[in-house]
Amino acid sequence: MVYFLIIVAAVAIDQLSKNAVLNAIGVGGEPIAVIDGFFYITCHRNSGAAWGIFQGGRYFFIVLTLIALVFVGYAMHKVKDAKFRMLMSLFVGGAIGNFVDRLIHGGVVDFLDFYIFGYNFPTFNAADSYIVVGAFALAFYLMVNKDILAQFEKKPCTETSGVTQADSGDGSDSGVPESDEISCDMAESGEVDCGVAESGEVDSGIAESGEVDCSVAESGEVSCDVAKSGEVGHGTPGSGSRQGNPGAERDRDG
Repeated sequence: MVYFLIIVAAVAIDQLSKNAVLNAIGVGGEPIAVIDGFFYITCHRNSGAAWGIFQGGRYFFIVLTLIALVFVGYAMHKVKDAKFRMLMSLFVGGAIGNFVDRLIHGGVVDFLDFYIFGYNFPTFNAADSYIVVGAFALAFYLMVNKDILAQFEKKPCTETSGVTQADSGDGSDSGVPESDEISCDMAESGEVDCGVAESGEVDSGIAESGEVDCSVAESGEVSCDVAKSGEVGHGTPGSGSRQGNPGAERDRDG
């Protein structure tokens, strides 16, 4: 909720400041000197990017902004770090502020005009400030906290101890070598997907209507209980596959 409020506040401040300048000065109006020779409030309509580049690129920037927002939304969903999300929210607020201008007016309103050591820095607005500050702060934060990027990767839980299965009763032995790993990947829907890959990794597969509860006992045995009507498929390299039966599993465990 706090991230949503940051985005709303950023967009509101940006749009209110632009409208205030439009009403007070108007596009191309006489600049207001805040600090003479250094800082002025002016009003320009910019259909491109900073330094006047890509003029007339309204639709290009609209599409680019939408792509950026999708990526940022995905990043905020994957990474749970609070500071990361706050900085991303600031970036999103700025992107949406300029997006609204381009979508409705065909270009953004720039009004903050600085002269730095005699150089007239490109005029910008509040949304630009959010984007630049958010981007640089985020880059620095990621450099200091490199482990955050690892949250984009899918991390399976592994058990490297020896894993064996009890004899199925039909003379076949479906034991997994001690060097193999048990991989328990949790899908986004909350279901566990398991199966036996060719590499010997134990995977637990289940029908959409069922749920699998997989646990590894201290003895190294794998216990899979199937709820509802889901079926678990077990297979070992070179030995084909078997359909698991909840009752048979319990009998074997007993």
